[in-house]
Amino acid sequence: MATFRTTEGVEVPIAPVSMRLSQMIYQKVVAELEGQGLNLAPPTYTITTAVGIEEIYPLDAESAQTHEQLEALKAYEAAVARRNAEFMKRSTAEVFKRGILIGAPPKEWVAEMKAEGFDLPTEPAALRHEYIEIEYLKTIADIRGCIEAVLELTASGAPKEDREAVKATFRDPVGK
Repeated sequence: MATFRTTEGVEVPIAPVSMRLSQMIYQKVVAELEGQGLNLAPPTYTITTAVGIEEIYPLDAESAQTHEQLEALKAYEAAVARRNAEFMKRSTAEVFKRGILIGAPPKEWVAEMKAEGFDLPTEPAALRHEYIEIEYLKTIADIRGCIEAVLELTASGAPKEDREAVKATFRDPVGK
């Protein structure tokens, strides 16, 4: 069984998370956001060549010249950021749910936390997540490292650049 060692030296059992599940999460997020009317297609512009052929290109910061184009580009970038944030949130939840092999907190732990006046989630998955972060993954480095370790297991056998790209998607937001 694979493990991740925390900054305190605690061994946390981990397992890979299905790459297909990650794809399904992404597809679901896109479908939901588009269902809410969010346009995730990049804005485009058209040019006419010297011989009269129209060519369509994606709009970017350099090609946007009108106020409407700049607004369309800003809206697209905001939509992509929203999609990425939602995908990251759900993917991270799946890493905690399926990739970190720690069970529900002991009843004694829950009773102790409540006796100390802490509000705990009542939903079992959320309670387990709190337990893991309070008792095992106590630092940002622990959370980031454990997620990256699960993703490394998940991407076993994939080319190094693909593994690095997956890890990079989780790197920045974890510390924010």
